[in-house]
Amino acid sequence: MARYANGWIKIDRRMVIEDIGDNVYALALWTMLLALANWKESKIMWEGKQRILPPGSVVFGFREFAERWECSPNTVKKWAQYLHETGRIVLEVCPRGILATICNWTIYQTREDEPRTTSAHSVHTDCTQAAHSVHLNEEGKKERKEEEKGKDPKFLLSSENIERAKAAWEAVLVHFKAGRASRESEIEKLSRWIQREGINALEMAFLGAKNESKGEGFNPADFIKLDRYLSAERFERFLNLGVQAWHRQRSQESA
Repeated sequence: MARYANGWIKIDRRMVIEDIGDNVYALALWTMLLALANWKESKIMWEGKQRILPPGSVVFGFREFAERWECSPNTVKKWAQYLHETGRIVLEVCPRGILATICNWTIYQTREDEPRTTSAHSVHTDCTQAAHSVHLNEEGKKERKEEEKGKDPKFLLSSENIERAKAAWEAVLVHFKAGRASRESEIEKLSRWIQREGINALEMAFLGAKNESKGEGFNPADFIKLDRYLSAERFERFLNLGVQAWHRQRSQESA
């Protein structure tokens, strides 16, 4: 897996201002992972098998970074787990090292910059007018995006999409032997999330749910709840787990 020494990355200001910026090790780790992550799909040997990694993945070691920053490996581990628990990355550990996959890498790192418009240029001469123009432009883009999404078959409340969502959720229930079928109230939530994220993302998140690491004391009655997966805080993490599981399946099939 390549380590990159040139090029550039984007860092969200909110990340630095909010919790990550409150600790120098958390900030250093987050920045280092962004800098070292691969920018395109790659192949590695992981636990004796070839594996295809999505963009935004990086293999590293707690001791490797600890020596660089002159701190304890446990300090690096602590903040890596924090980034994992807060949905910034997904960690996988094996004897050869740690694999971190950055959530939403494609969205944050490959998004093209908006072209410089006349109203944006006028910020230098008339801040109030320019800011108002930019605001209206953003609102217009948002409306167009919502309109386009409403026409996309993936976001439609068709009977096919609802049945696919029910099947994906019930597969999670069966996988964990939860012993019940989906409820009517859950179908309403599934419908809202089809409109919000699309059926493909929903199915991928439920695939991720089935591949979540389970520690001691795991009890399906406590953990297998739809609200746990369909929440703004956790959905992206399960979606990323699903993408990783899909890539593992793909690499196994091609092996």
